[in-house]
Amino acid sequence: MFELFEKIPIALRFFGIGFLFTLIFLGHILFDLGDQLMDEKQNLQMRLNGLKYLEETNAEIALFQQIRGLTNLYLEGDTTVLGQIKASQREVRKSFAILSTLEHPHDAYNCNEKLDIIRHRFDFLEEKFERAHRFGASEEERKKVFEGYSEIIEKLLYFNSYIAVTYNIGESGDWHLFVLSEFLSERIPMSIEVLGKLRAIISGGIQHGHITPAERDQSQFYIRLLNHNRSVIQSKLVHIFEHDIRMKNSLEPFSDATIKANKKLLTDIESYLADPDSIKVDGKTFFSMATENMESGFYFLSAIHMNLEMKIREHAQIRLHALWFKIYFECAILLGGLFTFWLFYLSSMGHIRKIENAEKAKAVFLSHMSHEIRTPLNAILGFIGILKEKTKEGENLTYIDTIQQSSTLLLSIINDILDLSKIENGKLSITLVPFQPRPEFTPIISIYKAKANEKGIEFHSRIDGEVPKCITSDPIRLKQILSNLLSNAIKFTPENGVVSLNIGYEEESRILTLDVIDNGIGVPLSKQKKIFESFIQAEESTTRNYGGTGLGLAICSKLVSMLNGEIGLESEEAKGSKFSVRIPIPPCATCVLEYNPEIQFHPANAPSASPCESCFQGSVLLVEDNETNQMYMEILLEKMGLTYEIAKDGVEAVEHFKTNRYDIILMDENMPRMNGLEAAKVILQTERDENRPHTPIIAVTANALQGDREIFIEAGMDGYLTKPVDKGALIGVFEHYLKKENLI
Repeated sequence: MFELFEKIPIALRFFGIGFLFTLIFLGHILFDLGDQLMDEKQNLQMRLNGLKYLEETNAEIALFQQIRGLTNLYLEGDTTVLGQIKASQREVRKSFAILSTLEHPHDAYNCNEKLDIIRHRFDFLEEKFERAHRFGASEEERKKVFEGYSEIIEKLLYFNSYIAVTYNIGESGDWHLFVLSEFLSERIPMSIEVLGKLRAIISGGIQHGHITPAERDQSQFYIRLLNHNRSVIQSKLVHIFEHDIRMKNSLEPFSDATIKANKKLLTDIESYLADPDSIKVDGKTFFSMATENMESGFYFLSAIHMNLEMKIREHAQIRLHALWFKIYFECAILLGGLFTFWLFYLSSMGHIRKIENAEKAKAVFLSHMSHEIRTPLNAILGFIGILKEKTKEGENLTYIDTIQQSSTLLLSIINDILDLSKIENGKLSITLVPFQPRPEFTPIISIYKAKANEKGIEFHSRIDGEVPKCITSDPIRLKQILSNLLSNAIKFTPENGVVSLNIGYEEESRILTLDVIDNGIGVPLSKQKKIFESFIQAEESTTRNYGGTGLGLAICSKLVSMLNGEIGLESEEAKGSKFSVRIPIPPCATCVLEYNPEIQFHPANAPSASPCESCFQGSVLLVEDNETNQMYMEILLEKMGLTYEIAKDGVEAVEHFKTNRYDIILMDENMPRMNGLEAAKVILQTERDENRPHTPIIAVTANALQGDREIFIEAGMDGYLTKPVDKGALIGVFEHYLKKENLI
């Protein structure tokens, strides 16, 4: 995934990352709006629940006022009101039952707890009334019952105010709701309660035919309080009606009727207080008249309640619609963003596909070029080796050596290009195995010592005694690093110069050290940081004077990094250079190295030619379409004492296999009619169908890119050699598969 990301241009990456964060931010806003929507819905339900509390508690206030007045009449001797008292008590209990079922947001409001206190007080007063009803009651006891109900009504009035605030029924930012809430919870219920107390005083006075001076003073105070409340209510209603015509049409009839009835009742009371004989009615009749007047106030209260609920719902709908609009808007932006991001994704994937197609084309090109160059090089190097064996001395031997060196250099360049391509595409693997460093490094040292001597360079090498006998790492890559560093040092060191190699081991930190020192041309300080980059050499003149592709040090640096190591350079121009490699490598107890069919990638690692080349016996099927390579392989096989048959393509190979028996098959890959992989599959299927013993199949191909070996092995082949075929590697294959079973 990270590799794909690296293929996206930097500008496109920043756009994608920024846009992704924008989408996340929009998503966060959307979730926040969703939470606000849920909160608003909960707030609406909470306020409606509060209204329901107010509606029921206002009904209870009216019932308690009714019970208080009727109880007072009953205890004073009017037994006809007993049925009304019982009915009102039953209604109170129903109202408490309704209140107990109402839901509220959380128990912190303690609404039910407050109502339980009021209900218990009511139960206590009922018991006192029953006792007075059965056994009679003194004036003091009647007064306590009356005051008890007055206390309950005051608690309910306080509870109304508590509900209005707690449930946020009238928000301060909404003037209409705030004023209506104040009416509902304070002014109107208080006026009705004051009117109830006034009614009780006057009813008692009429009932007994007299009123005390204290009751007269208290009545006058209640009348002044009622007039004040009425003026406040009227002034506030005027403001509400001015701003809301619909509320004016809805509430004005109730307010006019209530105020008119209230004025008439207060006029009658004031007349009675001035002259008790002015009202020619009994106490019960006056009680009924006052009760009707109070009920008109409760009707007005109910009308306000309906308008308040309507207002709350309207305002909640406005807020909910605004939130939904925001949510739709954010969703539209989010969907638009997702669509844009999808376009960005398609654009990125299209760009990545172009890069991948270019890389595939590059890989195919490298594969074809490798095949096309390695195929003739196989014959060139092979026949050069044969000519060199037959030419012992003279000018011709010099020419042959020159051709061989040039061909080997060409092969080295091809290998460097392929290695770098594999590393940059992440296709070069590291294989950690236990091995003995001295036997592995010694042939490399011998080869480059000989090259140094040919150039007249003094070569010193030392492997410290602290280097373990066995270590665990990738011997092929280590030798590749060592080869590139030594080759580089010898190339840039003049005649009569000195090249030194020191191989050491730090036991405490378990680090293998490789130091290659020369007194060559050195590297300028300004170029030292770039010397490990691909196709970079210190100066342009270096390429002209010394040759090379500038890939050796780049490959070394990348291989060292893959082995979790470090490579450093100390150099001074015209005085020489020191390349230091430090790679963490643990020691191991035992070393068991198996035959590695990939050993031909580094000819210096191949086993030396067998001392008994002609001692092999067996039959070989050589599948090769190139006639020059056929000639070269024929010579090698004859020298090794092997019989052989040649197939020019996969079809001929299958036909030969079906009619003959072979000890080993050397299979080329790129052939007409049927390639090597297809032919191998047919041969393996024939073995299974005919229950024949397995014949080893070795891929001998110019396909040398990373992954090619795995393709051949997965297809069922037993080994893999690349062209140009190294003679030592080929002998190693025959020793592995033919020596024990087929030698006489």
